[in-house]
Amino acid sequence: MADWDVIVIGAGSNGLVLAGELAAQGARVLALEARLEAGGLLTTEECSVPGYWHNMLGAVHNAFAATPPYQQLDLAREYARFAVPPVQAALPLRDGRALVFHTDVEATCRSLATVSARDAQTYRALHARLHPLFASQLVETLYAPPAPGRPLWELPADLQPYASLTPRQVVEALFESPQVQAAVLQQLAVPWGVLPDYAGMGSMALLALSGAAPLAVALGGAHTTAQALIRALVRRGGRYQVLKPVQRVLVEDGAAVGVELSDGTRLYSRAVVSSSGLSQTLLEMVGAEHLDPALVERVQRFQLDEFALFAVHLALARPPRYDTADGAADAALRVLVGVETPDECADLWREVRAGLLPEPRGMVVTVPSLFDARQAPPGHHTAVLLQPVPYAVTAPPDGSTVAERWEALRDAYAARCVAAWRRYARNLTDSDILAQVPLTPHDIAVRYRNYARGALGMGRMSADQAGGNRPLPELAQYRTPLRGLYLCGTCMHPGPGWLGAAGHNAAQIVARDLGLRPGG
Repeated sequence: MADWDVIVIGAGSNGLVLAGELAAQGARVLALEARLEAGGLLTTEECSVPGYWHNMLGAVHNAFAATPPYQQLDLAREYARFAVPPVQAALPLRDGRALVFHTDVEATCRSLATVSARDAQTYRALHARLHPLFASQLVETLYAPPAPGRPLWELPADLQPYASLTPRQVVEALFESPQVQAAVLQQLAVPWGVLPDYAGMGSMALLALSGAAPLAVALGGAHTTAQALIRALVRRGGRYQVLKPVQRVLVEDGAAVGVELSDGTRLYSRAVVSSSGLSQTLLEMVGAEHLDPALVERVQRFQLDEFALFAVHLALARPPRYDTADGAADAALRVLVGVETPDECADLWREVRAGLLPEPRGMVVTVPSLFDARQAPPGHHTAVLLQPVPYAVTAPPDGSTVAERWEALRDAYAARCVAAWRRYARNLTDSDILAQVPLTPHDIAVRYRNYARGALGMGRMSADQAGGNRPLPELAQYRTPLRGLYLCGTCMHPGPGWLGAAGHNAAQIVARDLGLRPGG
């Protein structure tokens, strides 16, 4: 007899959501986490100075409190709280102006009008039409398995041509100001993983313009969300264990029957669900010998993200103030630094794709303590700078490894990123920066095993790997060809930026296959 109904590989947000929802339906569930702490990217650490809490890679989330997992797991009872800042994003310009995107439409229009009155009018009209269109589809599109053969978003006939375009083509068709165009484009890469030249992803630019998917911060830090998910799992009778890395999936007669841990321990279950990456699950933990060669070839061709992130965590003695006319950028959740036109965006991504270490620009800066004072001592702040970079920086011909190359670059590149930011946040003096802690793409890949090559999207968010194509059409319903083996990681629909969505979606499929019923 199986030890468990379901074993979950990885206790990050997707694994914990899936485990909790299946436990609520009466399944005997065990989530296994390789790290010391469950939660995956939902980690908050005092990595700089005591009393300054840094969200290592989870400073910004979608508005999780409005999602099915939050409601089904009653995470309000577990003290998971989120704040949606009224100023969502800002692009400070080199001339002292700033484009600021508010949850208040008219405030956004006033900001856009400083560079283009026509673009302000366009934005107002677009928002009025797009907001209800996307708001009505968010849950059914993102927190449900993808519908085979259907587009990611249902658009009226006159908007459908935009879906086949690149995001850059969409914003250039809609707006006259290059600054407005760039401000929209920069909101797509982090956290959604969509780059300006991805053909067939134009609808994501429309989603950003709709304002229907605002971003939030977790009150108490990302760690509090992880703890809420853990409590919800345990409250429903589920179990989790840490420091339990899974070495391989046990396969018998074409079915997954359990897992083997790195210490040789074997655990058996009716189903195994992996929140790891596609290649890690099927080629490393299962093994090509158990799969059809044609599928193995398609998995090998699956493309990881084209970029990684270089993070710099800062402890600050005072909040940043941007050298802009109205000061609205000071309160923004995301400050977009250093790229002001689509051509400048293209130059950045060209360098990243070539393996070059870019001059810091296109950074996304968040100061979580502006919205949750508990994350730093009174009057002080924490900040994180996220700079797009290649995972493997082109190295000199000395045979150095990725790890060695990043170790050599780490501190100097962090200083360059901070200097680039301070050209806009000019109030910060050297003495205001109490500590800075870099996190390289290689650090991310080592710290978070699920994210091979530091690819936080676990796969490129291009049209051929999105929606019903994610990660491959034959795997898009979260099932694999091995009976009892399922996928629930970020490599699955809807991809990065949607907390717990892939876990929630996969839980529906697993529950149906196991004959589980709501309420147990």
